[in-house]
Amino acid sequence: ALCSDSESESAPEEGSGCAANAASSATSTSRGATCEAAAQGGEGSKNGRARRRKAAGRGSKAVVVQNEKDASAGAEGEEESDEELKLLESSVQEAQAERDAFGDDAEVGAASAATGPRKALALRRADFSMDNERRRVIGGSIGVGADTSSGPRSRRTMTRQRGGAEGRIAHHRRLFLVTPTAEEPWARPDDCIAMTADSDGFGAAIFDFEDTPQSSRLLEQLRECLQAQDPNLLQHFLQRNQFCVDGLLTLADYFRGQSSHEQAFQIVRLAVYALECNFNPAFSPFSETGVGPAALRPRVALKLSGEAEWPGWSWLRALWLYMRGLANQGMHRTALEVCKLLLAATLPRDPTHSLPYLDFLCLRSRQFDALFTYAELIPTEYGLVADGSPPATARLDLALPSFAYSVALAGFMKAGSAPDLAALNEVCIADVTEGMKAAPGGASEELSAAAVVHPRMMRALLVFPLALRPLLDEAGVSDHGSAPGGSSSRVPWGELLGQPPFSDAADFRHEAHGSVHGRLCLAYAKRCGALWRADLS
Repeated sequence: ALCSDSESESAPEEGSGCAANAASSATSTSRGATCEAAAQGGEGSKNGRARRRKAAGRGSKAVVVQNEKDASAGAEGEEESDEELKLLESSVQEAQAERDAFGDDAEVGAASAATGPRKALALRRADFSMDNERRRVIGGSIGVGADTSSGPRSRRTMTRQRGGAEGRIAHHRRLFLVTPTAEEPWARPDDCIAMTADSDGFGAAIFDFEDTPQSSRLLEQLRECLQAQDPNLLQHFLQRNQFCVDGLLTLADYFRGQSSHEQAFQIVRLAVYALECNFNPAFSPFSETGVGPAALRPRVALKLSGEAEWPGWSWLRALWLYMRGLANQGMHRTALEVCKLLLAATLPRDPTHSLPYLDFLCLRSRQFDALFTYAELIPTEYGLVADGSPPATARLDLALPSFAYSVALAGFMKAGSAPDLAALNEVCIADVTEGMKAAPGGASEELSAAAVVHPRMMRALLVFPLALRPLLDEAGVSDHGSAPGGSSSRVPWGELLGQPPFSDAADFRHEAHGSVHGRLCLAYAKRCGALWRADLS
């Protein structure tokens, strides 16, 4: 800020120097003209004086014009510098708050434990950046803002060089979901749905969506365009209306059907940008709600509607497609953060079914401690546990088969080595049944680090035995095949599967949610089977 003030003060001085040079040049010109007239002697003194007065007038006029230009340029530069300073100060404050709370690159679970009460689904601005994930993979420092490669001085220089164009894209620095590149000078959309703010019965902020006259008119035009069922007409429509979210999502679906996944992802990215530009000022993923039962929840809760015409469905669908596109491109850490945003905004209802993706993204991004935290805290913090419910429903790894097996696998992956089978001697029944009863034994805290992973795996097999066979099929394991190398067992898989609880796994399931658990087991095997293959081959 001090550097900016000094540069702003020096701008008028530089302008005065330019004006002085112009005046000196004009005076020299008039002198040259007078001397030349006197030397030639072709004109009288009267004509010489008139010529001198005319030259001096031109010099004075040049000085006035130059002063006006310099004053105008100085004012524009000061306005741009003020706007630049405001943006920089807000970015610095957000960055400082995040680094004070989480550190530079710590896992969510460890960071939360170090700074006070653990919080499920705490969001970080730096983890929404695809560039930061690339730096994390190939090495390099991790930035917090949108464009951390250039300092304040270079930003001010770029602002003055670009002039008026910078004002149309200054809002890019406040974005966290999508950061446009230098080749994407997207303006601020003005025809999207509006996000409104309200409060619930506890006084916590809650957000809703409503159509604006511009978005309603655009939606009617889109419906008329789609009736022709011509992709070319849709593309022409989007050329005239670049930020029509529903039109962009429709075109993205068309490109995915044509296997043009990269093109579809870029279109979804543009749709997410349009939605982010219209966030309500009170919508803050990096601030807590502060009041009510969900006081630690990010300030992003949505007032969901059951109506098909609710404008918020486009908002949720765009974020869900963006999450899937990031995961398909290998950006699992960034996709995890978008998934957490969706869950923080919609739980306990979760209409986008993002919860079954959460454990998979944690495994692929190697956020193992975060996965343990989510399994333990999400049900209680986000209202998934009803009054009078059994204790087993208070943990995701006891309620969902995908979380049960992912938590077990995360323990083995975090260890980074083959499981220590000798540590099985430390495991007792209380370790396996931890959390299933109202008064858990809590014996796992006394287990060694090598032994803690075994109760989780045994608990998953005991509670959800139906998931084992699909996992073995995806891993390419034969029923007649022998046990993995290094195992002390020599019993074939077929013989093991013929014993309880695997032999009667179809009967040993939840009374109300057994069919849902069966579908989740199949989906989990398809999505995460490759992560188990190395251990089971």
